[in-house]
Amino acid sequence: MNNTSRQSMDRVYISGYWTVGTNVKKAKSVYLFGIERTFQLLKNSNLIFFTDDDEILEVVTGLSKKWNIKLKIIKKNIHDLPAQQYIDSVICAAERMYSSPIPIDYKKSMEKGVIHYYRDLKHAGRENYQKLLLIWLSKIFLVNEIIRSDIILNEEYKLYCWIDCSAERFSFVRSNWNFTKQSLPMNKLSHYTSGSLSYMGVSIPISASFLAGNPIVWQEIEELFIQELKDINNDNYAHDEETLLTNIILNKPELFHTIGDVHEVKINKLLSNLVSSTMKKVVYYRSKIKHM
Repeated sequence: MNNTSRQSMDRVYISGYWTVGTNVKKAKSVYLFGIERTFQLLKNSNLIFFTDDDEILEVVTGLSKKWNIKLKIIKKNIHDLPAQQYIDSVICAAERMYSSPIPIDYKKSMEKGVIHYYRDLKHAGRENYQKLLLIWLSKIFLVNEIIRSDIILNEEYKLYCWIDCSAERFSFVRSNWNFTKQSLPMNKLSHYTSGSLSYMGVSIPISASFLAGNPIVWQEIEELFIQELKDINNDNYAHDEETLLTNIILNKPELFHTIGDVHEVKINKLLSNLVSSTMKKVVYYRSKIKHM
């Protein structure tokens, strides 16, 4: 029996986009540019796309026709995302991180919680941070929502893959970057390694930009993820989905599969930081020029 999946019709990709008013991380034009390139990677595949943005809906519909993508659009308002019930406790945990903000340059920090606290909570504001969290924390729930629904009742997909709509930004800057060409185990949650950011001083081992597994592993991950969200009342930290998944990896490493050679990735990080940074800047400014 074959326990791996390669890019074919036995995969379904799940993605989405919601506009956040003051997204200090990326402008909408950057996402539009990223979506175009991500859809090119998804050529001839199956895609379910969540959004409440009419402009994005029009863009992804056109790109799906261009790249022969079998597309299913689901309109879902950002405030109806499934992580809504946990958001208040997550934000409260973030607000407890510092009794009072200290004057530091968060842009120089490699600690993810510090960046979220200063950039997304204090700088962008509580309402915007709430929206970002709704998107980040809903990825696992949205995949399981599709698995449990009758939307794909007549299809027999073996692998369900969450993909950030701008996941192409990692093209050529990570090991085995083209997820469509990777042979992946079905009974583990496959993922790439993260960048150079850390969680409580420990390098984050997972990037949630691409996650893939069969329905059984997705359900188990969801159960563990819910427990992490419930336990967040004991934390004083600005979490996101990757920090919570890091906790799960530390306790249940057997549920996860890192795409590529871990040691190779660590070495490549040291050698390619400058190249990666330069490429990201090129992508950013190209998108800004294109959408002026």
